[in-house]
Amino acid sequence: MTPNARNIAVGLTVIVALAMLGGMILIFAGLPQMFQAGYEIKIINGSANSMQFYPEASLPEAVIHPGVYQRRNGMVDLSTIQTPGFGYGLEKINRELPEPVVSFK
Repeated sequence: MTPNARNIAVGLTVIVALAMLGGMILIFAGLPQMFQAGYEIKIINGSANSMQFYPEASLPEAVIHPGVYQRRNGMVDLSTIQTPGFGYGLEKINRELPEPVVSFK
């Protein structure tokens, strides 16, 4: 085989391999959408991982969501978290923050 024919064969092999790779990417990227059977799973996650060492740090939030900060029988009450988004009701929480140390503009 001449060097010119060999270079053409290698080039064609690379082009075919890239085409196959592109096809596999398109096929496997669409697989998760094919397995969705027309329904949506909604996961609501209220996280209360551990008790705080300094509960006074969350007093403004505890006024609006008292059940989140008090455990009864190992459970917390998330009934006050209802609005869209995270549902924390940030506009109701009266928290005063200190002045920022650094400001980037």
